[in-house]
Amino acid sequence: MLLRLARTIEGTHRLAQRWEEELRGAEGRLPLTGRLQNLFSDTRSFFKKFWGFEVFTAEDAITVDGQQITGKRSVTNFPPVGGVEKNVVYPIRRA
Repeated sequence: MLLRLARTIEGTHRLAQRWEEELRGAEGRLPLTGRLQNLFSDTRSFFKKFWGFEVFTAEDAITVDGQQITGKRSVTNFPPVGGVEKNVVYPIRRA
């Protein structure tokens, strides 16, 4: 049973490697504009994840009229950048 599982995992791994090779080959055949688009997309995705990375979460609890109210806040790397992106970058992209 374990041998069969190991063979299945190995076969899946080889399949994933073949897909990766095919995708890399297809990416290499892309025209310059396609490669630039991929580059900017990957870069934007990286920075979006970096800026939105949650450093920690704070939970606040207060008591009002005998009822406890709990709220959560997350602290990210650069919270002001999200506002700049929403107010400046997105309107430019829509134009």
